Amino acid sequence: MKFKIEKEVFDKFPNLVVALPIILDFDNNKSSVESLKYLRGQETDLRANLDLDSLVKDKRVAIYIDAFKKFGVDPEVFLPAHVALAKRVLEGGELPDINPLVNIYNALSIKYLTPFGGEDLNSLYGDFVLKFAEGGEQWIPIGGTKSRPAVKGELIWRDDLDLSTRALNWRQCDRTKLTKNSKNGYFIMDGFSNVNRENIEKAATKFLDLVNKHFGGDGKIYWLDKEHPEVEIPFESKKISQNNLKQKRESKPIKIVKKEHFGYAKIIAGIINQTLGIDNADVEFAENSEFGDYSCNVALVLAKSEGKNPRELAEEIRIKLSKSPELSKFVDKIEVDGPGFINFWLKTDVLVSNLMQIEEEKEKYGQSDFLKGKKVVVEYTDPNPFKEFHIGHLYTNTVGESISRLQSAIGASVWRADYFGDVGMHAAKAIWGLMFKFSEDKVDIKDLTEKPLKERIEYFGQAYAKGATAFEENAAAAEDMKELNFLIFKAAQEVVLPEFNESPQVNYDQYIKKDGKYSYSEIKNIYEIGRAWSLEYFESIYKRVGMKFDGYYPESRTGEFGYGMVLDGLAKGIFEKGERGAVIFPGEKYGLHNRVFINALNLPTYETKDFGNAVAKYKDFPYDKSIIVTGNEIDAYFDVVLKALFMYKKDLSEATTHIGHGMVRLPEGKMSSRTGKIIRGEWVLDEARKKLLDAHDMEDEIAEQVALGAVKYAFLKQGIGGDIAFDFESSLSLEGNSGPYLQYTVARCNSVIQKAPTFKDTVLQGAYSNLNEEELSVLRSLPRFSEVISIAAKTYSPNLLCNYLYDLASKFNTFYAHNRIISEEGKTKNEEVGNFRLTLTAGTGQVLKNGLNLLGIQSPERM
Repeated sequence: MKFKIEKEVFDKFPNLVVALPIILDFDNNKSSVESLKYLRGQETDLRANLDLDSLVKDKRVAIYIDAFKKFGVDPEVFLPAHVALAKRVLEGGELPDINPLVNIYNALSIKYLTPFGGEDLNSLYGDFVLKFAEGGEQWIPIGGTKSRPAVKGELIWRDDLDLSTRALNWRQCDRTKLTKNSKNGYFIMDGFSNVNRENIEKAATKFLDLVNKHFGGDGKIYWLDKEHPEVEIPFESKKISQNNLKQKRESKPIKIVKKEHFGYAKIIAGIINQTLGIDNADVEFAENSEFGDYSCNVALVLAKSEGKNPRELAEEIRIKLSKSPELSKFVDKIEVDGPGFINFWLKTDVLVSNLMQIEEEKEKYGQSDFLKGKKVVVEYTDPNPFKEFHIGHLYTNTVGESISRLQSAIGASVWRADYFGDVGMHAAKAIWGLMFKFSEDKVDIKDLTEKPLKERIEYFGQAYAKGATAFEENAAAAEDMKELNFLIFKAAQEVVLPEFNESPQVNYDQYIKKDGKYSYSEIKNIYEIGRAWSLEYFESIYKRVGMKFDGYYPESRTGEFGYGMVLDGLAKGIFEKGERGAVIFPGEKYGLHNRVFINALNLPTYETKDFGNAVAKYKDFPYDKSIIVTGNEIDAYFDVVLKALFMYKKDLSEATTHIGHGMVRLPEGKMSSRTGKIIRGEWVLDEARKKLLDAHDMEDEIAEQVALGAVKYAFLKQGIGGDIAFDFESSLSLEGNSGPYLQYTVARCNSVIQKAPTFKDTVLQGAYSNLNEEELSVLRSLPRFSEVISIAAKTYSPNLLCNYLYDLASKFNTFYAHNRIISEEGKTKNEEVGNFRLTLTAGTGQVLKNGLNLLGIQSPERM
């Protein structure tokens, strides 16, 4: 395929030069920790060597500002990518941990102050071309759901399918984004030969070195300039098909893609729809407060079909909306900005009314009845008895609990479900390892009873590692474990099923050797005691992290449920007989892969246990929605299981959503309980607590709350899907985007209120007739809380709530630093103004506390 720059581009920008590193066959799952450390190191260096004033004067910035203006794009609205990144860092923020490769090129972008974008080469159709936009080309940004059409005359990169990158290298689209699964990539560094070619050459060379060191792959730097307007690379892109074109034509919206709205956004969108005679106007929060509280791009989307200039159409719409009596009740002004965005400012008295609502509703503020009457099951954590509770379980528990609380916050009745593997080869390996260690240590199960629970569980972990290793390296031991496996399945039937008043469906006696090596009564005893210890240990962790399950679903039970379902499905033609009599689901017929549900020994597999789990949960709690949270390494597995369930019980499958999250990794790779190299969940919490006590004068109870908050927030602030590289230093910091920073802000709010015994929960109009910038910034942020909750709940995205809370805390602390709320004597200089500021402080503290609670994080009264 080829990369090209059209002649018209060089006519306007003759000095334009593009460095184009092409890298094939890299592994973007490597070096999560190293890449994040490198990014944070470059952020520190940038803050040490540059400030905001110097940034805007730097020639590496000025040249891009000038270029944006030349092709008709406002650089205040479309801030050049490297400038936006640097500005964020210099203002005290951190760049997001997206994935390892993106971390590297973002780090180099701020190190060399040059635009640097990367995309998935496998996503391209045909050649990739830099050209001037005709205007109206559809483009959906990374993480977005709506189109933001290109403005006529701006520089865009596109392939044969559609637009990829707007405003040179301003921002990439969702279709071509790099993910942790990307294997081949193209990386664009645009510059100007008379200003910074040498600079981007250094950056490109450094990038190849780092990628080769950390991710592998074959890389080469290509160059595009006026003398070399195209290059051919040794990669074959996809070919456009009639089906692609048909999908593209059908996806081109005449109106904005319909989106669910909440709060004021819902009201504004409704009035726009009514005014324009459409039904899908999209309104979102204004990213920059300079552009109002809410923004709508309806004019940009409708302009092409209306045959009008987007900005002129936006002005027409603004005039129509300004005449709406309903809108004028809560909107102070409407303005048109940039290429045609319509921005809305809420009235100050509306904002103050919301502030008083916080004081009235307190811990209920932000909740809604959107899912009132609906039943939602959330299944998460899923640790296996006989193995230790590792940091991955802690992560899954944190995500699942926050999703549960968010569902409750929008009115749903929530049932928390714990599905765990109490049977299977892992249990056989653990019990084999236990018996081996009993013999080696000259102890038995009774001796373990004398030890504290944690020591027993650590012993189980060592035993499992011993058994797992022996299973792979010792054929005789592996045969012993297979014999143990049948004994354990039988023991589970006798131990577990009576708890649910259910009868066995599978006859395991037929597989048990009459002259076998092991005593069934001994194995049953070890299994029953060990299983109970494991579950007791798990409960102690659940109590520590502040949650409790409503229902427990052991595989020993759900396998029995699923077994009958699969046989029934076999009779109905949903399943098929495979090799040696195994029962399979023919996933290949549906574009998936085949999976065994009952093996050749006539035993239920994991798939059958999950099949039965869907029915077992519904039996306990007839759900409208079932959410399953697991690691994303079994995404493909769940695709098959849910398709099979769809064929058998369509309603349960359609009600089920699987959420796959990233994995927790050690610096050198994925953790493994097989080798014993794991990070225990409790160790992480204990270590966080210890580090806090070493660094701060804290009470034990407060240190525990802050440690939990630090770990949970570090997990939740990242979007679900990416791998977790946990870092104690940044997670425990009382500054920056951390749980302790938010908890400290709540404590600060509490302290201010406690020092003002005369505080009244009413605000007079005169107190907010002339608000300063800091006061207004906090006040305008508060109404967004309920909307963020609704969006985070509906999209299963706790990170959206984290982003909001951090933004609110930052704005409050800026307000706190620049405004006197009360004097040292606990008095206010101006009673009306002071009372307003106290109310604002109380409201902020309440919202932060409510939000942290939805993340499963406690807010200490003091720190």
